[in-house]
Amino acid sequence: MADTEKKQEELPDREKIREQLTLLKPRAQRAAAMVFRIASSGVNDLKADKETAGKLKKSGELIVWLELIAFIIYLFDRVASSRMKDSRHIYMDLLMNSVISTFPEEVDKYGKKDLRSEPGWEQDVVGTVSARSLQYFSLEQEVCGGTGSVESLPPEGLFWEFGGIIAHQMGAPEDKAVTEIVSLRARSGLNEILRELGPGPEESAS
Repeated sequence: MADTEKKQEELPDREKIREQLTLLKPRAQRAAAMVFRIASSGVNDLKADKETAGKLKKSGELIVWLELIAFIIYLFDRVASSRMKDSRHIYMDLLMNSVISTFPEEVDKYGKKDLRSEPGWEQDVVGTVSARSLQYFSLEQEVCGGTGSVESLPPEGLFWEFGGIIAHQMGAPEDKAVTEIVSLRARSGLNEILRELGPGPEESAS
């Protein structure tokens, strides 16, 4: 009798999950397309600026593009944590699945050919994004001057620090031109993410 009751209780939960998947999948696919578009825009911003174009060419566009991909995904997760609450994890899983499904075609544009033929590349991408997310979270707490809970939105200083990460990877640490261009693009990306995911609970109540 207990087993029967337990199964009956699980049915609504399974149905709820199926409904969430149906609703969130197209949103996650749209978000994945945004991730690639914002990251490519960041690379193009650096290419278009005379002060940074040469440094980008020397370091390679791929390394910058990959870092931007990871950071934009981190921003999506940060915003989703306050905007989506219980459905956040399902949404982020769907987003990562959508990123992985089109990643080989997108990375091909930056010179990485035939990625699908390399065994384990999916795990490598997911692992890299996860590792970077932990680093960005730690950096965010440093910017805030402590540890513990974080605000619903990343602090302004995080974007400047992220620009510094890109500058360092480009072999131009402390380069203000690189840092400013990247930080502006990241802030712009956050604004797009906020529009995509909608207002938070505190904003809806006001």
